Amino acid sequence: MRLVVTGSSGFIGRNLLLWLHQQGYNDLVLPLRKPAADSHPLPQATVIVDDFCSVEKWSEVLREGDIVVHLAGLAHQSLPVANAEQLFFAANVAPVKALAQAAVQCGVAQILFVSSIGVNGSYSEQAITAKSETKPDYPYACSKLHAERVLAEVCEGHLSYKILRIPLVYGADAPANFRDLLTLVSHKLPLPFGLVKARKSFIAIDHLVEVISRLIELDNDTERCFVAADRDTVSLSELIDILSDGMGHKVVNLAVPVALLRFVFKLSGKTSLYQKLCLPLTVDASRTYELLKWWPTSAASEKLKAVARQFSEKTLSR
Repeated sequence: MRLVVTGSSGFIGRNLLLWLHQQGYNDLVLPLRKPAADSHPLPQATVIVDDFCSVEKWSEVLREGDIVVHLAGLAHQSLPVANAEQLFFAANVAPVKALAQAAVQCGVAQILFVSSIGVNGSYSEQAITAKSETKPDYPYACSKLHAERVLAEVCEGHLSYKILRIPLVYGADAPANFRDLLTLVSHKLPLPFGLVKARKSFIAIDHLVEVISRLIELDNDTERCFVAADRDTVSLSELIDILSDGMGHKVVNLAVPVALLRFVFKLSGKTSLYQKLCLPLTVDASRTYELLKWWPTSAASEKLKAVARQFSEKTLSR
């Protein structure tokens, strides 16, 4: 079985490659837009696809029977508001359409598309499942939902496809929002989130790569959409305490009323950030794990504490 993994130079891709290599997956093809950096885990398996939006270019790489894991895309970017939607759609939708069309032409066996729980909104009072209503409320999430629909439209009746929606992924080398939070906690400055008790779902990177590897092998063509997350949830207040504990110090987390936080975020034009930080967003992945016959083995608090410790050790060693 030949496995084609896009986005192999990113955070999830790098960790997935290491996991697959450990599990004995040796027949790997790793499309990249430009030559691999020195830090790439498997540069010998990379191939250049200089235009991800070209069906012809994808057709030169794909073969009959391939399994494709599509991770590549644009995320965690502060883009100009005026054209953020256009840029996200160009990076996240057009390549999926071209890849899917080429996959159908080449007789690919399966595509696994890693999407975002953001397609269900920035917050929800109810736990999100694969069957929950989709209501994306920011450009990145809108582009991921559109890509899901394009994938389904192209592939339905022609080849097997799976969609995996995930919340924020954490690890010691995680980028963007989680890295910023780790950095903030490491500075030992007082924070104003002591009363933020809304529950959040996250997923550890090693849990995610195992889910992906098991979904690849899952023989189930009746369900197309899956969600994944750690089994337990944490609040922002708890998260800060866990991370600071892992780093070996205590951060003062001030008991600022949530209503005051909402007012301050709104006043500064950051309502969307308030929603992501302070409102609930949990994921019920029990159906996924029942199908996979596997459950995450460690509590989120244990994983988060270990990640904070690794981050702190890396920071000190620099």
